[in-house]
Amino acid sequence: MTSSFFGLIGVLPAIVALVGQWIGVMAMRDERNGAWWTMMVGTAMSTLGGLGTIASMVLMFSNMGSSGASGMSSSMIVFAAVAGLHTLGGLVFVAGFAMHGLRRKASREREQQLEAVTAAMSEELRVAREQGR
Repeated sequence: MTSSFFGLIGVLPAIVALVGQWIGVMAMRDERNGAWWTMMVGTAMSTLGGLGTIASMVLMFSNMGSSGASGMSSSMIVFAAVAGLHTLGGLVFVAGFAMHGLRRKASREREQQLEAVTAAMSEELRVAREQGR
């Protein structure tokens, strides 16, 4: 009972992060650009890796008594590969998030430039009107 409780505590942060990834990806689904696709692929990989980790742990513990050391070693290889998929998915998501952040920064800078140009044109029109009177 205690070991399963501590196992749940260890898995809980990964589940929370995965839920956050899915919420973020679904919230951005209207702008499907390269950053979104990268985050989507990373989230899918993390999800499959997490589910595969759970399945491989169940497989590993079910093979522990029946097939001895050889079954355990092959199960450990599967477990390591699937856990690596979960980690790789997180890294792919982070790369997509960085791409999105850079694109958003460039968009914000362009917006500020356009606002400055608009303000300058407005001031120029105001001065021209005052001189025309």
